[in-house]
Amino acid sequence: MKRQGFTLIELLTVVAIVIFMTVLALPNFAAGNKDYALQRSSHKLAQDLRKAQEMATASQEFNGKAVPGGYGLYLQNNSNGYVLFADTNSNKMYDGSSEAVESLKAEAGVNIGFLSPLDYLTIIFVPPNPITVITPDAGWAVITLNGKKNIRVNKAGLIEIE
Repeated sequence: MKRQGFTLIELLTVVAIVIFMTVLALPNFAAGNKDYALQRSSHKLAQDLRKAQEMATASQEFNGKAVPGGYGLYLQNNSNGYVLFADTNSNKMYDGSSEAVESLKAEAGVNIGFLSPLDYLTIIFVPPNPITVITPDAGWAVITLNGKKNIRVNKAGLIEIE
């Protein structure tokens, strides 16, 4: 009579192989998770820029009033947050919490930076076209996440992730 089944040595060998493969995969999981957080944050920032652009194009009201100055994003250098705002007084600037539509953050560990002579960057989409206003004045705004992922916005309103 022939017995079927696995011996103890065979079972221990399989368990050892599974443990070895798990030990090899865990360090890569942490690095991959950071890369995915960076990728998700870059796509969210680009999506929030498009949201501001769409709100301006649709001439969406803010607090029950028309917004002649449009909608935009206000970013501070070396931070992980930014503000979606309504330019209620058409001065092409973010004037504080009275204009804030929404405060947004990148994922933990993701730092927002950009090259600018100022410590802030404002990108506003002015209706009805919308016209894109970048402060400080430049042809392009390049927003960098952790120095690895770039989001570019030009004066025509094109938003791209590099």
